[in-house]
Amino acid sequence: MKLRQCILKLILLTGGVFAREAIPFPGNADATTIRVGIYQNSPKIFTDDSGNPSGIFVEILQQIAQDFGWALEFVPGEWYENLQRLESGDIDLMPDVAYSDARAQQFDFNKITVLNNWAQIYTTTLSDIESVADLAGKTIVAMRDDYSYVEFKHTLVAFGIKCRFLEVDSFEEVFLALDDRRAEAGIISRFFGLSDHKEHDVRLTTIMCCPARLHFAVTKGDPKNLLVHIDASVKQMRDLDSSAYYLAIEKWLGQSAEWHLPIWMRHLSTFLLALFIALILAALLLRMQVKRITKKLESAQELVIQNQRLSALGEMASGIV
Repeated sequence: MKLRQCILKLILLTGGVFAREAIPFPGNADATTIRVGIYQNSPKIFTDDSGNPSGIFVEILQQIAQDFGWALEFVPGEWYENLQRLESGDIDLMPDVAYSDARAQQFDFNKITVLNNWAQIYTTTLSDIESVADLAGKTIVAMRDDYSYVEFKHTLVAFGIKCRFLEVDSFEEVFLALDDRRAEAGIISRFFGLSDHKEHDVRLTTIMCCPARLHFAVTKGDPKNLLVHIDASVKQMRDLDSSAYYLAIEKWLGQSAEWHLPIWMRHLSTFLLALFIALILAALLLRMQVKRITKKLESAQELVIQNQRLSALGEMASGIV
């Protein structure tokens, strides 16, 4: 009976791995005109030379808007300005926002991570900064209210490293401050650094910090009911290699969707890995049990031998008497 139940559970698990049911989209949001904050952070989100919204997040959002019949109204501004607008309800949606517990008190986020990010430290070309310890006493430039800036400050405090900070309004200004030698190091998003560092007299160090999950954020309470629609659309796009999601990544980062495993294969790989670990653990447990039983048998055998010796000594003693 137990074997039958195990086989049934295995069938159910593998069935869940291979099933690829289409996820039905929820109904339209409460309002079809969505005001979206946009700032300069190429290649994720920016306004190009012709004044058109561009970047990875923009193209993903345009697909979401097409799915649900939304009209997108992009509102340009600096990073911190758009965060203030989002909190006050002057805009409805802000792409490219790193999730943190502190920000979750101000905004609501969609559940599915859109991109993973981290920060990198750039310096002037003649700088000898190579480690976090080398930043002691230096001036570090960072974008105001940037997630990586806030987190990196906490890291430096934890290590007891004292620095001076220069706050600017954009990542472009971070590079300009390094160009002008107003700072000796700068905190830059890996995506922006990848696309823009060659335009400046800067050097990339080996210092990386502040891993972040990038999401769409809305005004607290999600008054226009946007997040459930965003997650439904992002999930379908991430499950399909030819979707706008992977096309945008390939276009702006040069990473082909051919390298992304199909979703069913990812689930299958996870299942097989879990099964492999379970078998290894079972084998180790069995080996431990065998050793324990063997030790008990050896102890029992030793006891028998000792008893036999004592019995033999007793017989010898009786014979002598």
